Amino acid sequence: MEASYAELVTDSCAAQQAYDQAVAGAMKGFYGQLMAHAGAQEADHYLDKTPRYLLILKQLIRAFPDEKFILIQRNPLAIAASAINTWSKRGEWNLFSMNVDFHAGFQEMGEVLAAKPPSVHVIKYEDFVSAPEEELGKIAKHLNIQAEFKLNELGGVNGTYGDPTGVHRYGSKISDASLEAWVPVFAPYWRRRWAIRHLNAIGRERLAMMGYDYEKIMMNLCSVPVTYSRMLEDPIRMAGGFLILKIKACCFSFIRRYE
Repeated sequence: MEASYAELVTDSCAAQQAYDQAVAGAMKGFYGQLMAHAGAQEADHYLDKTPRYLLILKQLIRAFPDEKFILIQRNPLAIAASAINTWSKRGEWNLFSMNVDFHAGFQEMGEVLAAKPPSVHVIKYEDFVSAPEEELGKIAKHLNIQAEFKLNELGGVNGTYGDPTGVHRYGSKISDASLEAWVPVFAPYWRRRWAIRHLNAIGRERLAMMGYDYEKIMMNLCSVPVTYSRMLEDPIRMAGGFLILKIKACCFSFIRRYE
């Protein structure tokens, strides 16, 4: 089915447009039902935020040409450190479960940044937590709304996939205390090696497009001496994660071949 769709949209721009319109119609219908269930049918705006929309960002922009998008950038190593601290019980290596985000996601984002679509407003996490009122003002301007922001009355969002640590760690105010918190996470030897490979895979050009300086990130990374903790645990978990990804890829390829 996937191969047939790819051939169809390659041969016909009209087919691509029809597909995008169908996706938009389905999503709008779904969100309409959600808003009705929440008693918010008359709401002027609906905000949907999920990191993995990054994987289909170009498709979303095509499907919703009249909508506004806000793309939040962050130092890639800070993202990785946050994932380790947030989604592991005791800081163990777990990034293999987010491999698609760190590879396909960054590639998709780079292509969107290069295209510079007017519907996308890009902000940096570091700028937002350092000057939230200024950045929120830019967002409001992009959305063409008048808004009053109560930055001292922030709260968490209940849900399985919400941020389980931020509000508890930094309180109800926007804090810049997390800006350098990523550096010690990559002090262990094997993690330092991974971090350097990951930066090189992203590349200086793409980092610059995102608003980050390769040399500055490397300098911050190396500001903490390498440690030799988790010398056995990390490579075992890294190798195990790589093996899991390979097995999944082989299974997926086998299923596609005989479906």
